[in-house]
Formats: sequence, structure tokens, C-alpha cells
Amino acid sequence: MRVLTILLLLSILCLTASADEPKIIGCSCDCPGVPSAYLPEIFANGTNETNCQSACGGVCGAMSPCGFSADECSACCDTYCSGVIPHGAVQSCNGNCMQRCELNSIVGETISMLSYVAVAIAAALLAVCGIRIITSDDPDNRDAAKKCILYVLVGLLIIGLAGPVVNIFTGSKYMQARSVRLYDFNAGDDYLQISVRTLGESCTSEITWKIKASGESDFVDYSAKCLETSSQFTLAYGRSKEGIRCSSNAMPPLKKGPHVARITWCGTSREFTYPCGTYKTFTECEKRDGCWWDDHAETCNFCNAPATKIQTCTDYPTDIVKLVGEKGRCPLCTRNPCRVAEGPCYISDALFGTECKNCDGISECTDYGDSVASCECDAFACKVGTKTDHACDWSEPTDTFITVEIPEGAGAAEGGTMKLKCGDTDVSAVVMDVSGSDVRFKIAKEDMEKILDAGCWYE
Repeated sequence: MRVLTILLLLSILCLTASADEPKIIGCSCDCPGVPSAYLPEIFANGTNETNCQSACGGVCGAMSPCGFSADECSACCDTYCSGVIPHGAVQSCNGNCMQRCELNSIVGETISMLSYVAVAIAAALLAVCGIRIITSDDPDNRDAAKKCILYVLVGLLIIGLAGPVVNIFTGSKYMQARSVRLYDFNAGDDYLQISVRTLGESCTSEITWKIKASGESDFVDYSAKCLETSSQFTLAYGRSKEGIRCSSNAMPPLKKGPHVARITWCGTSREFTYPCGTYKTFTECEKRDGCWWDDHAETCNFCNAPATKIQTCTDYPTDIVKLVGEKGRCPLCTRNPCRVAEGPCYISDALFGTECKNCDGISECTDYGDSVASCECDAFACKVGTKTDHACDWSEPTDTFITVEIPEGAGAAEGGTMKLKCGDTDVSAVVMDVSGSDVRFKIAKEDMEKILDAGCWYE
């Protein structure tokens, strides 16, 4: 019975000890005293939030550069630790910073003293060697004195370069930390947002950002386009979430069309695809190279899609060239500016036929002519010079283009005049172009109405 009682007491003690065993959590703190070239956030662990942040602040304080430049430790550490976030870490930061500052001061004073001693010895040697050169009559002695001066100067040069060389090989005194797991990726109109989660591991890898266009095999390195970075940390279940924003007007998610972005960070890579179909408005779609907006289907399409067969403006089938009055504007013909060799197109709404025409020569609204019912390509890159976001106002056609087939030998030349007669009605039309037996001419609206009132086209 006595043995059983002892075992029971031991079991209770073990259970109590297990129940009271502290749980280790992770946290982070912002250490703004670290130069911006290094990541200023620090990871730490503790049994609760208070002592975790205290440990984090202590790490920040231990990284202090105070004391190297004859700083007054108290004032320097107050300034260095004043921006530590959260503020609960300031006290521990100050304590470790003071210790670090005192150590740095001793090291700095020792280095300064050794430098002064080296300079004093060098000065004495230079004086002795100089006197030997002046007073010696023996050429060998003068040569030896010259070598003495040379050796002293080389020694001073070595001492002067010793510090920078040591820094190169030993690295920075600052801690560099990089989170090791990619978590999320978002792109807006002027930024790239990468969020990661970490359990406290760190590495020194730089972020690599590469892009390739859809259909291509080679990635192009755009890492240099991350011009500005910032980081934010939040504590959640012992994990830290870090967001890095790279701002650049030249970043591919804004300027490029369908593409794949590959992010590599601390040995982890992820790829993100940006197809044209993700863009839901004309503005979003056509500011990306390689995408074009289908005005009728209201979809954003990829230039190299197999279904795209349009090569010239006249290739557009007439059955998709329609007026869509409910949109409150004259529509464009279905365009594909990526594939049309001769440039963007617009709808020419002649009274007797609708066709797509090239925008070449269009520099302002009046250049469309009175025969054009749709002036919208001015808003979609046809306008020469300043590109606007507003279409030209619609005007009812006052001229009409008509294409007719003429008999052989009838004779017609561009710029000439064609007489149209219908009964007792005679009108004139201007020949615009001649292609074989087909002649395309322009007739004024009032003259066209006379022909229609007479009940015929031409004779």
C-alpha cells in the first residue's frame, strides 16, 4: 500500500509538471535602426508574448552600431531603440544596446590607439630614413634609406586597408533574414504583392522575379524592377506573415499581356499565370501587350489564340459588324490590333453596306468624313499624336460610298467624276478608287436622296 501511494504521488507530480510546461511561441519585432539595405525584422521565441518580444528587442539592441563613432551610449541607444515595434521590446533593446555600445567603444578606442601608435612609429621611421638619405655619402646607404621609406608607406597602406578587407570577408555585422515559404501573390495596377508565412526560419536569399510571355520558353529576369520594398508582420498562432511590395511602373503585370511570373525565394519557387481572359474591361485588357478586346462579345482575348485569323481590316466578316445602339455609342468592328498588319480598324457605315476600314490617316474626328457612322477608333489608338479616352461624336452620314461594276472600256480614274442618271434626275459622284471593273465612288447625301426618290440607283 505504501509503495502504491508513493507511485500515485509521483504520477500526480509528473502530470502537474506536464500541465505547467510552458508553450513556446514565435514573434517578430521591427528594428528600424538597421540600415534599409538589410531586412529590419527579427524573429524570436518565448514562453509568452511579453518575454518573446523582450527577447526580440534584445536581439535588436545587440545589433546596435552605437559606440563606433565616439557616440554617447545613452543618447545613441535611446535614439536607436525608440522605433522598435512593438514598444514592449524597447526596454530590453536599450539594455543590450548599452552593453553593445560599451563593447563597441572599447573596440573603437583600441583600434584608434593602435592606429595612433602605428602612425607615430611610421613617422619616426620616415624621419630616420629621411635623415639617412640627406646625410649619407654612400650610394648604397641612400638606396637602403629609400627602400626604408617605401616599406613604411606600404605598411601604412596595408594598415589602412585592413579594416575594409576584413569587412569584405567577414560580411556585415547586421542580421539578414528572409522568410522561407511563399504564401500568396497578387498584382495590382501599380504594385506586386507577395505574402509569405514562416515559423521563424531565415535565410539570406534575394528574391528573384522572372517573366515569360505566353507561348515562349525563356524567362526574362525582372528582379531589378522591384524598386521599393516594405514589410509588415502580424502575429497569428505563433507564425509571422510578411508582405513585400515591389512598386514599379514598368512591372510586367501592368505592362505585359498574357504571361507567366516565376518567383524564387530561399529555394522555393512558384509560378503565376496572367491570361488575357482575366481582364474584364477594355481599359484593363488593351493596356496589356498581347491582349485585344472583342467589343461585341465583351471578352479579352490572347493575340496568338488559334481562333484568331484576322489579318487585315477587310477580313472581318460583315455579319459581326453590327450597330449596338443600346450601348449608347457607335460600336467598333470586332478588332484584333495584335494581328492586323495594317493597323486598327473602324466601322464605315455607308447607306448601302457596312465594312471595316483601316484607321490610317485618322488624326482627329473630322478625318473620318461624314460617311462614317462609327468614330470610335479615335479612342482606341487610331488617333495620331495624343491618345484620348473619349470617342468622337457620332454624326449621321452626309456622304455615301457605293461600289459598282462597270463595263470594260467604260473608263474610270481615281479622283474623276461619275454621272449618275435616274429618269430626269442627274447627280454627280467622285471616284474614290478603281480595282479592276469595280469602282468605288462617293455621293453626297442630298444627291443620294434624289436617286432614291426617283426610285432607282443609277443607269
